[in-house]
Amino acid sequence: MTTPQEHLVAIRALVEPYARTEPDADPKEPWAAGKQTYRSRLCAVADYACKHWAGDFLEVGCYGGDTTIRLAGIAKAHGRRVLAVDNWRPGTEYALDTEVYPSFLKTIAPWRDVIDVLEADCHLPETRAAILARGPFAFVFVDDGHEDAEQLFDNVTGLMASRGVCVVDDVFMPSTRRTIDEARVVVPGWSAALYVDRASEAYMVREGA
Repeated sequence: MTTPQEHLVAIRALVEPYARTEPDADPKEPWAAGKQTYRSRLCAVADYACKHWAGDFLEVGCYGGDTTIRLAGIAKAHGRRVLAVDNWRPGTEYALDTEVYPSFLKTIAPWRDVIDVLEADCHLPETRAAILARGPFAFVFVDDGHEDAEQLFDNVTGLMASRGVCVVDDVFMPSTRRTIDEARVVVPGWSAALYVDRASEAYMVREGA
């Protein structure tokens, strides 16, 4: 059986070639760091996850759907599905307008045969219950709330839902690494997070998976 550390070594090898091409981070815009190739990194690891774990993909926080459709391409190639969860509500920290959800649906339309949409607040217990009822997932990507409490809730959901790889975005934001560590306390049985230089996301693998 492949150990979590062996999986993380393999994941690092997939991620680093893309991450090396990222420009230097702008201290004034930490949320934008490491974003030029992150979808390629996610797809490489999602493809890897399909080769090692059963289950579909979960995306917590989808915004316009650009990442969703990239993951859908990998999922379809392996006979998997993507569960996309967001509430696309206006008035959030990003001041979303009412056109975001229709735009999301238009973006994912060519891939609806493998994408299931759950329009719900990711930070509610009932949403977590609905997610867990669909799992466990081979690959989970968490990129929704960015306030401490929301981020911790999302990270816990991601770890609970995954049987393989859980990826958390925006590691250059101050609270992200802390809430990752806190989530690993709440949901034991996970590797330490893998951080790759210039990458905006962290990777974890379930122990004993």
